[in-house]
Amino acid sequence: MAAISPNPKGLCNDIALRLQKVLHDMGWSEREFERRAGLGRGRIVAIRRCSAPAPDALLALAKAANVSVEWLLTGQDQVPVQEVPIYLTGGGPNWMVSDQYQPQTENIPRDLVGYEVRGDSMEPIARDGQVVYALPTPPRDGDLAVVELKDHTHMFKRVYYRKEGIILMPVNPAHEPQLVSGDQICRAMKVWGVRF
Repeated sequence: MAAISPNPKGLCNDIALRLQKVLHDMGWSEREFERRAGLGRGRIVAIRRCSAPAPDALLALAKAANVSVEWLLTGQDQVPVQEVPIYLTGGGPNWMVSDQYQPQTENIPRDLVGYEVRGDSMEPIARDGQVVYALPTPPRDGDLAVVELKDHTHMFKRVYYRKEGIILMPVNPAHEPQLVSGDQICRAMKVWGVRF
């Protein structure tokens, strides 16, 4: 009886579809994704043409996309979704933490990215050492956002869009707003919540 082997073409197609979802969600080009993963040009195209990725390439792509290798291979994660007490920020310029606003225990969506707050520019919304969670979706005018600059620094601020660029507005009045031009920004992500 002949042994049955897995269909490598089907696996490559599945991986390629999940990589395409990452590209769409993150707003990256294939070259940007390869650069972030530290891979040579054309690796994603090769996967689409069914050149099965080496384990080290899969690991690099998963790390760059903040997903698991298992998700790239199967579309599923065995890691349980973590429940944490969190302030859900919602949207708009008026959201603030107050004594009446209580944290909720929420499931963390798989596509969230967490960032540790440094400094006091966003007090009382978030204090130094707290974690903010951001979605890979663009913020609207007045939303809380994590903004990644081209120099790979991240800033947690309220964003306001202007013709000249984006105003990064701190909540703490002791800090000044900052205007950054569009060519300085790599991406902006809407903040989903602040860990209690």
